[in-house]
Amino acid sequence: MGKAAGGGEAVGEYTKGKFLSKGAFGQAFLAKCNRTGKDFVIKMVDISRCDQKERDSARKECSILGSLKHPNIIEYRESFEDKGQLCIVMAFAEGGDLTGVLKSRRGKLLDEDQIADWFVQICLALKHVHDRKILHRDLKSQNIFLTARQKVSCPPARTHLHTARNIGPRTPKPCTLNPKP
Repeated sequence: MGKAAGGGEAVGEYTKGKFLSKGAFGQAFLAKCNRTGKDFVIKMVDISRCDQKERDSARKECSILGSLKHPNIIEYRESFEDKGQLCIVMAFAEGGDLTGVLKSRRGKLLDEDQIADWFVQICLALKHVHDRKILHRDLKSQNIFLTARQKVSCPPARTHLHTARNIGPRTPKPCTLNPKP
């Protein structure tokens, strides 16, 4: 990681920009692709102190995230390792999260049709994940994102925590950090 031409820190083919959020295992930043100029979210997870089994598990989860293709699931672009950081690149949801949208309304109720539309989109995203025998386990208003056109875009599931064959309590792993605008 070094300085990019625009002044931000270079991470792979991206320039790291504005800090977005911090989770238990890492941080999320707005990032611009140096090749296309398009905005993405890059989740940076410190894996430098992880053992080989944990690193392999994180890599496997990234592979699973890449297989979850659905209009209402945030698009996974790629992942790579850079100086002890697992960097997970996801689409940026320009509309922010549902919590922010609700707070910005200052008590003004949402239209019932809008609520029903968002609810159906959330259900469709969950069905897609559940059909692949994966449980999400972190669905909350802070993790429901909206595009600029107000289309729901849920983050991919926390796949390593629970699958249909592996039900039971687990300790969260590094990839549980969600991309927050």
